[in-house]
Amino acid sequence: MATLQLNDIVKDFAGTQVIKGVDLEVKDREFVVFVGPPAAASRPCCV
Repeated sequence: MATLQLNDIVKDFAGTQVIKGVDLEVKDREFVVFVGPPAAASRPCCV
């Protein structure tokens, strides 16, 4: 069994905080999808 756990995730772009203290837990056999705006995959994200 595997678990992915992320705690207190933050991200900012040019001083603007866009992700503020996110917690995420994905347990064994769970499936997670992150959906963004159209063409988001063609731009760098979360570098």
